[in-house]
Amino acid sequence: MNTQHAQHRTYRTLPVNDLAELAAKYEDKWPEILYARGGSRAQKAMSFVVEGRIWSEGRDYNGNDVWVVNGNRCSKEGKWCECQDRIRTDPTYGKLCAHRLAVALKTNWLGDKNPTLVDALAKLVFDHGDAGELTLIVDRCYDRHGDGERFALTGFVDERNRQVKWPADRRIEASLPQMQNALTAIGWSLADLPAKLPGWTDYLYTIQLGENGLALTPEIFFHKGRTPQMEERERSRRMVLADIAANLETILRGPIPITLSPWETKRVYELRQELERQETVAGEVWSRLPSSLRAAIVEHYAEENMGVTAK
Repeated sequence: MNTQHAQHRTYRTLPVNDLAELAAKYEDKWPEILYARGGSRAQKAMSFVVEGRIWSEGRDYNGNDVWVVNGNRCSKEGKWCECQDRIRTDPTYGKLCAHRLAVALKTNWLGDKNPTLVDALAKLVFDHGDAGELTLIVDRCYDRHGDGERFALTGFVDERNRQVKWPADRRIEASLPQMQNALTAIGWSLADLPAKLPGWTDYLYTIQLGENGLALTPEIFFHKGRTPQMEERERSRRMVLADIAANLETILRGPIPITLSPWETKRVYELRQELERQETVAGEVWSRLPSSLRAAIVEHYAEENMGVTAK
C-alpha cells in the first residue's frame, strides 16, 4: 500500500443560496426567460444543477464545450442547444434556454466542489486502485433520492474483497453534483450500476479509471441497486434469452409455447440479429480462405467428430 497522501486542494465553496442569487441575476438580465405562468428558465436550470442532471461530454470538432443537460446536448461556448425551446438567441450569450442557463450556472457556481471528497477519492484510488477499478461503499437515504440532498461515502472494498467501513467521524457527506465533480477531478468514472448491500441504505459503487463509464445521472446514481441474488437471476435470464435466440426456429416449431415480455422479445430479436451478423462475417471470412486450407479444416473437423463418436 502506498502511504503517500493526495495533495490537498482548496476551493471556494458557494451554498445553494448563492446559486439562487445567480439565477435571479439572469432573470434581471434577460426578462424574457420568465414564464408567463410563474417561474423561469433560470429556476428550472437551477433544479437541473442541484439534482445533478448536467454533465460534460468534452468538446466538439470545433473545439467548443459540449454538455448534456436533462437529456439535451448544448454548448456554452458554441451558443447552441438541441432542445425545442423557441426562446430567442441573444447575440452575445446565445440561446437563452434552461439547458444553456444550467451550464452557465454550473460553471459560475462552485457549490459542486467538495475538496474533502476529492481528496478522499484521490487517496483511495492511489492506494487501492492499481487495477484500474475500485468499489466504494455509499450510505444513501431513500427519502432523499433525486432531491439534491446528501449521501455519505463510508468506506471501500479492499484488494482482498473485504468491506472496509470507516468510523462515523470519517464519513464524507456529499451531493450528486459534488460526486460528479470529484470523479471528473480524479479522472475516474462509474463502471456499473450500484449494487445493494444487506440492510437499508448501504450500496456498492464501482468506479473505473478513465471517463468512459456510465453517465452519473440521478437515475443511475440513485438506482435502487441489485443484491447478489438479483444479479444471479439476471445472469440466468440473459443465458436463457441467448439460448432462445440461438435456437429460435426450433423453439417456435416445438410443442411448448413460450411467452416473453416486450423487453425480452426485443432482446431476443437483437441477439438474433447479432448472431446473423456474425454468421455473415464468418461466411465472408470462410469464402476468402484458400481452397486447400478450407479442405484441411473440413477434414480436421470430420476427424474430430469421428473420434468423439468412436469414443
